[in-house]
This record gives sequence, C-alpha cells and structure tokens, in this order.
Amino acid sequence: MAYKNLISPQVRVSIGPYILEDGMAAEYISSAEAHADWCRISLDDELIGYVTISAGDDASMELGYDDDYDMLLKGTVRTGQENDWKEIIVKDDFWKLESCAVKATFLKCTPQDIVRYLLTLAGIKDFKLSDELFNTRGVFVAENKKASEVLKMINAFWDIQVEYFFAGGTFYWGCQPKQEEIYVLEEDNSILDLEPYGTMWCAETIGIPRIHHSEMVEIQHTLYDGYGKVKKIVIRRDEKGFIRQSVYFVPV
Repeated sequence: MAYKNLISPQVRVSIGPYILEDGMAAEYISSAEAHADWCRISLDDELIGYVTISAGDDASMELGYDDDYDMLLKGTVRTGQENDWKEIIVKDDFWKLESCAVKATFLKCTPQDIVRYLLTLAGIKDFKLSDELFNTRGVFVAENKKASEVLKMINAFWDIQVEYFFAGGTFYWGCQPKQEEIYVLEEDNSILDLEPYGTMWCAETIGIPRIHHSEMVEIQHTLYDGYGKVKKIVIRRDEKGFIRQSVYFVPV
C-alpha cells in the first residue's frame, strides 16, 4: 500500500448538463454513522437565472487537481430551499432506501438475502455485499417499515455490526472499496489544527482528495502520532474558492 502527501485541490460540481468550478460555495458531509453522503451548494447571484435546475437532476461533487479528480458524491438533486434554486441539496442514493416502503416476511434467510431484496425493491442495481457466512433465521418480519429502517433491524436481529453506505454510486454492505493508499497528514503541512472530539479526534486540514470515511490515515502531530480510522469527513468551499476540510477519526 502506497503513502501519499498532498497540496490544496479544487472543487468541481456537476448538476444536470452544467459543470461548475466557480461561482458557488459548497459544503459536503460524509459520515459512516449516517450511512448517507450529501452536500449543500449555494450559487452566486451571477449564476441565478443562467442555470436551469430541477429536483431529480443527476449531480456530483468532486475534489482534485487539473484532470485528476476524486468523486466525493454521486447522487440526485433532492430539493432547493428557495424557488430561485440559490441553495441546492444533493444526496446520494440512500434516499431511495429512506423512501422505499417495505412490508414483507422472510423465511430461512440470511442477512444478504434480505439486503438484496431491499436494494432491488428500492431500484438500486449497483451493490456489493459481504461474503461472510451468517446463520439463517426462521422468521424475519418487516411490517410497514422503510428499507433504511430494515437495514438497522437486520443488524439488531442477527446481533451484528455491519457497516453500509454508498461510495461512487455503489452500495456497500459489510465491505468497502479497496484502499490503495494511506494518506499522511502532517502537523504544519496538511494539518492546520488537531483537537479531541468526544471519543474521536478532529483534524482541520487543507482539502484532501481520496480520503473517505471508513479508511485509514496516518497522523503525524505532537498531540497524536499514529494511525486512525476515518469516521466522518466535512469539506467546505467558500465563494472565493477557499477550501477547508475536517477529518474525524478514531485511533487504532
């Protein structure tokens, strides 16, 4: 596994037919606990009326350099806070599971059997599931629940702690994309500030492509020197293009 150091990148947002690299502020939030990623995009006044945006448009947010960008979020425009669409909310496809009603009884099934059913019912075609073997259970009942709620019920019913989330438009249950590189975050280089945050640490950094929740990072700082598992990422771009990132991690 390779190690990599970084310099400050740029944000690129695609909404429908438009590609925006300027004229906006943006905030991106990705959390393992929430299972879903989303971002808020605020358009500059100069763009209002010049772009046509509708709920349901495909949208994405990327972070990178020149032609080398990392896909942070691939999803759908869910809502605009005002009629002029000055502020736009984009969510990944977890909203489909939050909106999908389930009323079903499962007999002699594994967790993966139920998850496949939920994903198919919600219209999610791209997914990868853990191949870990779980015992079948006699009867599992989902009565008037949302698919997102049933995913939580599966963990409780089988007494397991399986993580699940979307990454790059693909749903992962009990597995995750292969991590090719461990990023090194250094004091007085990429780390601007480091503080305890409950049971976690929060590193305030420059914008860093290809760091995602559930991955490993290496921290080199006087307050903490070692490895951490990322639990949450927040990236903010102001209207002038200034980017700051918060990396929340637990020591490992």
